[in-house]
Amino acid sequence: MMEREEAIERIKKLMAVAGDESATENEVLVAIAMADKLRIKYKIAENEIKTTNSNDIEDRELIENGYGYYVYPLMALGEHFRCEIARCGRLNGREVQFFAYGFSEDIALLDPVAKAMTKYLNRVLFGSRKYSSQKMKYSYLVGFSEGLREALEESVKELDLEKKYEVSVVGVPEVVKEFTRTQVTPATRTKGYDIDVVSWCDGFESGLKYQI
Repeated sequence: MMEREEAIERIKKLMAVAGDESATENEVLVAIAMADKLRIKYKIAENEIKTTNSNDIEDRELIENGYGYYVYPLMALGEHFRCEIARCGRLNGREVQFFAYGFSEDIALLDPVAKAMTKYLNRVLFGSRKYSSQKMKYSYLVGFSEGLREALEESVKELDLEKKYEVSVVGVPEVVKEFTRTQVTPATRTKGYDIDVVSWCDGFESGLKYQI
């Protein structure tokens, strides 16, 4: 069985693969998935990989032209990868920018996963006429975010972590929260349309089954 110190070194190497411009998309996604599982399984906090403070917090544009309501699943994903999400553009717009704030190793894991998820959602919502209205798209995405959040929480529970370690490996670090509160405006839940129940349920089931 891999020792904890070996897992830390393995994570660093996997992150290097994820950040290699010559790596294929599949290689990047596989490296990210493996690094995230090791990080949680061995209860590895960010300060064991790198000494962190507010000066270490970085930002990266995740999506250049996305649908504004993608903010909901991106927030669920960001929380799991220990990053805050911010948007620039109208909530119901189609050319919205999304940014991640966090430590470089966390953003490196989140970035390609967020892009892959956005491509998937683009195919579902704009690749057919099933969700024809904005209300239906909004409902699907709210449901998807709830299903995704539940699936991610369950994946952590299955590892049977002690509560103190669960806090250290998932969820946004306090220093990142404080930075975004004072330096940027992080994304928050806002009141949108009334929910289309069928679309919400479709989204919830898709979020539960979505494979990161």
